Amino acid sequence: MNLKHRSCVLLAALALAALLAGCTAAPAPTTAVPPLATATPSLALPPSPTPLPTQAVAPTPASAAPTPLPGGESLAALREDVVLLGDGWGAGAQQVLSLGSASSVALRDGRLAYVVGRSMLLADLRGAVPQRLSDAPPAFLLGPDLVWTEDGEALLTVADREDAAAAATGRNIDIGVVTLADGTWRPGITLADCSGATILRAERARGPLFVVAWGLEPAFTKVLRYDLASGSLIAALPIAGQGEIAPSAGGRLAATTLFDTGTGLTSILVYDLTLDAAPLRAQLPLPAGSCAAGLTWSPDGRRLSYLLREGSSPTVGPGRGLGIWVWDLETGEAAKLADAEDAGAGPVIWTPDGRHVICRQVDAAGAGAYYACDIDGGSARLLPLDPTSRVLGWVK
Repeated sequence: MNLKHRSCVLLAALALAALLAGCTAAPAPTTAVPPLATATPSLALPPSPTPLPTQAVAPTPASAAPTPLPGGESLAALREDVVLLGDGWGAGAQQVLSLGSASSVALRDGRLAYVVGRSMLLADLRGAVPQRLSDAPPAFLLGPDLVWTEDGEALLTVADREDAAAAATGRNIDIGVVTLADGTWRPGITLADCSGATILRAERARGPLFVVAWGLEPAFTKVLRYDLASGSLIAALPIAGQGEIAPSAGGRLAATTLFDTGTGLTSILVYDLTLDAAPLRAQLPLPAGSCAAGLTWSPDGRRLSYLLREGSSPTVGPGRGLGIWVWDLETGEAAKLADAEDAGAGPVIWTPDGRHVICRQVDAAGAGAYYACDIDGGSARLLPLDPTSRVLGWVK
């Protein structure tokens, strides 16, 4: 892939993902575990990355059916409380669903799960009437956020709960499970004294769960692996990262950033979650005085797009944008895809065929817009999406 000297001008606004830091997790919802010390964890770069397995970067066999282009699918977007469906680029969008006061949404295979009040609902955006799926988790403060399992047969709920015993944060994070077959919600695990969590991988309702939890400090040193069937903690896989952590499709890989005090450089790190040790598979040192934000994976997990910004860490104040870049893990090359000077600019999502990166921009007058940037041709396509809307994904 050659992306050099190809760019489209973006000024833009993409919210940086929540700050992350380590915290303690309870092995089961009913078990109280004292929190660890809240001091900043000692972070260090892992050993040099080992090469990605050959099968992870091998080209798709010629006999495999190609991923459909966006033109063959419908792009779904959320504008206020209304879900709109247009063509593959969002043109001719029509309202297909009104969510009311929904607090969270999750789209998979044309099915949209969302929470309204104390109820979880499920709607097929291709025409079915929304159905009530389950009660929402009890005693939540914010959310709950919803995450689909990889098999599409269950949803995980991630909800805050006040806890006077949580000395550092005043809250716990409860992760529950709702199976589509019977619509029942059951408790899964409780992360004690945490302010948030990111689910990296969840194969099925009673399978393994990989999650990063954070407290008050924007750093983490482990990925927690649970068994959702029993709620027990199986392992804590050592990693090192700051700011956001982004899983690839299927949760096989996870990308994060880390500032190395020894070299004075920030690197993007990619960990392999398919092995018990979670080894470092790839590392991209960034130019001196810069960091990365808005980490967004291509569908095949071979490329990672990001906003390059001034500053040693994305968690310490926004700096001037230095462009939207794409890192090809197969070749090791990172090249600029688009100019972007605003600290909030960045990629939003890749098209299903992996040939375009959708980015959102805001100009000096405050007007926003979405663009699709071709990673091979370098061209930019202005999308007919309401700039205030949120892109949910594509529906076949």
